[in-house]
Amino acid sequence: MANGKNREPRKVKKISGYSNKEHEMVLNIDWEDYAAWINGELIQRAMPYLTPDEREFLMTGITHGEWDEAFKEEGDDTKAALPGPVPGR
Repeated sequence: MANGKNREPRKVKKISGYSNKEHEMVLNIDWEDYAAWINGELIQRAMPYLTPDEREFLMTGITHGEWDEAFKEEGDDTKAALPGPVPGR
């Protein structure tokens, strides 16, 4: 199962489920691990060496930038922030 021993850089093209735009990303993937995912293994178990953003891209074609755009609050010109401690508390 997920050993990642034979990882090689692979150019992956996906259509975003958010924007319907085609994106591409170069990912270091072991094809045996990829096949395990395609055949039903959870992606986090099949390819734990990929980042959450890389796994999301493989599953949905959505990039990190598109997630920021999708969850940016109206009128907010800054990038979406992850929840964290509230300053001054």
